[in-house]
Amino acid sequence: MIAYGDAFDYVEGKHVRILEGPFEQKTGRIVEIPGDSDRVVVEVVMFGRPTKIDLERWQIELLD
Repeated sequence: MIAYGDAFDYVEGKHVRILEGPFEQKTGRIVEIPGDSDRVVVEVVMFGRPTKIDLERWQIELLD
């Protein structure tokens, strides 16, 4: 399980699973990596609608 890998592993479009917090076990994809490389924006589908969530890299694992 990769929870906090190399920064180059985290690129837009990669699918991830959220490991901690209120959205734990939800899956989504990285849609943005702000200038601060320790954070990512993940889009998940909630109630049939895409929702963006701002997370730290250690809170997700890569799925592909």
